[in-house]
Order: sequence, then C-alpha cells, then structure tokens
Amino acid sequence: MRPPKPRQVLVPVLSTDEIGRLLTVCSGSAFEDLRDRAILRVFLDTGLRKSEVAGLKAADVNLLEQTLFIRQRKGGRSAYVPIGVRTAKELDRYLKARSRHRYGSLEDLRICVRGGFGSESIYAMVVDRGKRAGIFGLHPHSFRHTFADAWLKAGSAAPP
Repeated sequence: MRPPKPRQVLVPVLSTDEIGRLLTVCSGSAFEDLRDRAILRVFLDTGLRKSEVAGLKAADVNLLEQTLFIRQRKGGRSAYVPIGVRTAKELDRYLKARSRHRYGSLEDLRICVRGGFGSESIYAMVVDRGKRAGIFGLHPHSFRHTFADAWLKAGSAAPP
C-alpha cells in the first residue's frame, strides 16, 4: 500500500505588475498616500505579519541602520528586521509628514485623521488599495506569501 500523495496547493503571489499598480494607487503626496505607501513597502520588503506591522511604534524605525524593531513576533520574541533603501525612503517621507500631523505625537507608527490606525484598519486599507489597483482578494497575508516566494526563488532555504 502506498501512502497518499500530499496535494500541492499553489498559494497566489503578487506579480511585479500588480505590485507596481498597487504602489501607483498610493503615489500621491496626501498624508494617507504617504502612510499607505510606507506600510505597503514594509509588507513587501519584510514579509511581516499584520499584527507585527500594527505593533510598530515610530521609535522602532531606525533609518540609519535600515531596520525595524519588531517587539510582537510570533512566540513572544523580539527582532530587528532589515528594510531596503526604497522602504527606508518611503518611511522617511511618511515620518516627516507624520511629525507635522495633528496626532504626530502618538507613539504608534500609523496614524490617521482620528488618531490611531489599528490592525483592522491596516486590513481595510490593503483591501481598498488592492481594489483600486484591480487586485481583488488582496489581504495583508498576500505580502507574506509574495515575500516567501521571492525568498525561495532567490535561492534561500526558508524565510526567516
């Protein structure tokens, strides 16, 4: 008797074209565009979970070392996560605009017109930006799948 073969389920990942369209829909200079573009870049560059991005504080961003301090990793661990040059530039633009915002003194990295910008707001923003870019069914975990796919294609064994 042969053991059953596991089904190979292909997880959808974002194409380069979809990523470009997604970043284009938030390419304006309005505060929300700067914030959303920075958050999307963080997702794309790091493969972080929604809860990890939601837990970021403004003080957790180190633009000189191009790292983010993640204090709410799965399993209760903390870690420094590297970010790329483009993500650092987008975060820098957002942080400058954030410092002039009415709620710029809040410690949370993400803020909006009513103050804090929570985990579910991140989900709603990703879905909305995805629809505007013509990407239906987009959710924050899609970026984690895309990151893992790119990581494996680059020859690494398993994502961190």
